[in-house]
Amino acid sequence: MRYTHKKLTYFAHCVQWKGDNANEILEIYPNASIEGEYVVIRTPGRLDTLYVSDWLRVGQNGVIKRFTDREFQEKYESLNVREFDPYPDNSADS
Repeated sequence: MRYTHKKLTYFAHCVQWKGDNANEILEIYPNASIEGEYVVIRTPGRLDTLYVSDWLRVGQNGVIKRFTDREFQEKYESLNVREFDPYPDNSADS
């Protein structure tokens, strides 16, 4: 028997490095170093650099990935914040 499947919707918190929003980046990577227009991220076994216009994505599973602006635009679309409830079990009734 054959079945047709649709990939599940995946929600993620995304932040673009604009060169002046260090607080947003530091919320994701508290140990990141802001060095002028670059952000240097050191994790065990890895060194990564964010350039202005790069994106950080924190997925539902907590995994953080970096994307160039072009890669990000090909994979993601912005949602109105009201369209996404990250805590669907919390109803407005309570």
